[in-house]
Amino acid sequence: MPARQCFETLKYVIQQAKPGEKMVINSAEFYGPDSANLKLLSRFFTRYPELSEQALVVVKGGMGGFKANAGPPSMQPDSSSEALRLSVEGNAKALSPKRMDVFELGRIDKSVPIEEAMKTLVKLRDEGWFDYIGLSECSAATLERAVTVSPILTVEIEISPMAWEEETRKVLAVAEKPGVNAAILAYSPMGRGAFVGISYEDIPAIVKKMFPRFQEENWANNKKLQDKLKVLAEQCGVPINQLALAWVLSTSPNVVPIPGTTKLANAESNFAAISVELSDEDLAEMTKIVEEAEIHGQRFPEAHNHLNWG
Repeated sequence: MPARQCFETLKYVIQQAKPGEKMVINSAEFYGPDSANLKLLSRFFTRYPELSEQALVVVKGGMGGFKANAGPPSMQPDSSSEALRLSVEGNAKALSPKRMDVFELGRIDKSVPIEEAMKTLVKLRDEGWFDYIGLSECSAATLERAVTVSPILTVEIEISPMAWEEETRKVLAVAEKPGVNAAILAYSPMGRGAFVGISYEDIPAIVKKMFPRFQEENWANNKKLQDKLKVLAEQCGVPINQLALAWVLSTSPNVVPIPGTTKLANAESNFAAISVELSDEDLAEMTKIVEEAEIHGQRFPEAHNHLNWG
């Protein structure tokens, strides 16, 4: 994808931030080889330094890739003090000159007590590497334990009409507590392409290969949810992507959807969802459809399932 197109879209997105607010830009050390996504953001903010203060850049790290001879960052977390320091320093270097606003544990390392990992992150934060701490794919219990050490600004979990699990609701409930009050960054809010108005054939091949819910034997069933939401979107007079985003926004006052796109037209359509006003009846019908849906296949490949709800 040409950098010019990405930059045009990113510039538009950041400029949607209201005065005194910041737009969340989500990245990770494992987005592309050799921190490619962070380096792209570095190029962007070098070109547009005036937009730096309008962006809250969240970086997922702690995946062990910066340790000597570890190879590229993987989906195997390492929350040892050594690995976290190397990750923070490596990500900060890749993103420079933009400051890393939030450092999130990309996944929870179950071999290290979350309290110990948090103490390491507090030390790194206090050294000035970043301003806030976040967690990704954490359970409600882990979030409750983490905030006994330090406030958590962001919690990144998957929320979409196809990803509405019991643990999702538990995490939302903890995040909304007065003593926690964490922002929920809802990733893949349009179901990795299931709810963007395109056909199954147009969903990227890598998504179909990697994610069980999009494999042919499962999609034959899961398409039923897509079909029902298409009908409801038509009844509401909005595109299906805006219906999905409006519903995700309705799940909690703490939720901030983070849809990914490289195209300006898609970003404009996504932002229009903020103005969508669904009636109580429409929201109730949407929730009923979502909760009654029988989703076939897991959210992630079998090899990654042990990292969910860490």
